[in-house]
Amino acid sequence: MTHNCPNCAAPLKEGQCQCEYCGTYFYDMVLDMEYPSPIYLYVRTKQGIITLRGIPRIGDFTITSEPQYVTSGFGTRLKAFYTERTGELNLTFDCQEFKDVETGEKCLVKIDTRNEEVDGEYAYESA
Repeated sequence: MTHNCPNCAAPLKEGQCQCEYCGTYFYDMVLDMEYPSPIYLYVRTKQGIITLRGIPRIGDFTITSEPQYVTSGFGTRLKAFYTERTGELNLTFDCQEFKDVETGEKCLVKIDTRNEEVDGEYAYESA
């Protein structure tokens, strides 16, 4: 299935997470929230890449908007309209132990710290 950038509508290549035209980042997470099952999640942080195995769970979803008012010359509010709306989706992961394929040990979370760049890619060292 092909997708387009949600910001500028440019065509995207499969697996691409940044639009090469406008630079917008996005993440295509397909999670079955009706019958959730464990997934592996990789998160890049300043400390390194965090690996965890967890079951996704959706929390609250809230939409907030601040009204702007059109007023008469006497200060009477004539009309309200909304120019800015924000939304917040809380998604959490119930973490589970997993077997680290490199060490064979069970762990709840694994942090790989950046070690050195090799052929344009980074090598990581387990923390």
